[in-house]
Amino acid sequence: MALLAPVDFIVSKLRRGTEEDLSDAAWIAERFHVTASQVRAAAEAALSASFEDTALFLFERTLD
Repeated sequence: MALLAPVDFIVSKLRRGTEEDLSDAAWIAERFHVTASQVRAAAEAALSASFEDTALFLFERTLD
């Protein structure tokens, strides 16, 4: 069974962006000591590997 690394889980939660997802992301970040710079780096890698989509704009706003 494969599990996401905490930072990847946070990025996936931020990408979805509901209030519950944002709360989950904050909890995971605190629990596993994930820094904002780690999340930013992982998010930028995910964005660069993604197809162009208007949803990416919303993700970038959530990330900020």
